[in-house]
Amino acid sequence: MRTVDWSKVNSFIATEDGSLVKYRDGRSEVLIGGDGLLVGDAEETVGVGAVNTVARQLEQRRLWDEHVQYTRMAIVAFANGLPELAVTQDRLLQNQDSIGAAFGEVFGQDFGEKLAKLLREHILGSVKVLKAAKAKSGVDEAIKEWYANSDEIAALLASTGRWPEATLRDLLHKHLDTTITEATAELGGQWAESIAAYDVARAHALVMADALAKGMS
Repeated sequence: MRTVDWSKVNSFIATEDGSLVKYRDGRSEVLIGGDGLLVGDAEETVGVGAVNTVARQLEQRRLWDEHVQYTRMAIVAFANGLPELAVTQDRLLQNQDSIGAAFGEVFGQDFGEKLAKLLREHILGSVKVLKAAKAKSGVDEAIKEWYANSDEIAALLASTGRWPEATLRDLLHKHLDTTITEATAELGGQWAESIAAYDVARAHALVMADALAKGMS
């Protein structure tokens, strides 16, 4: 029986023959296919199928953590007129392609590309909201378009039958809500409030990642 403390796992690679766990402290552990695993303190033995589920969750957490991190960097760069804004935005757009590709592995390449396209529009929509907020003109319309895009994302994901559309809308709307709070504070020069809002946005992104990973498994 093997015990894996998933809170200390940095990355996870699963194959048909076994899995490789890499811990945050630099240690690695090979899990041979068929070996029993004791997940944390839970009294249940799982095999490779359940291990793959954990791998999916870790992947989604990494991708959505990147999503809010690069969003944070873009907000700060925009608000303060920093030269790295364009490079940060490009990296943020790459993250949307990575999220789409991850879903494509489960639901097919065409689905993944459609999702990536909508997620890219999500990023470009956030830029539009930031510009409108800074100019103090057209904010309501920009926000309305941004939320409409999130509803399109929810509808696409719900079309797989893995998640209720209303649940997805709620998760995505809260993602936008927390990002708006963060950006508003940053644009207003409220640095402490902006950082606190980022912490809330990140925590919610991980909740969303877990919900998405569960539906993908």
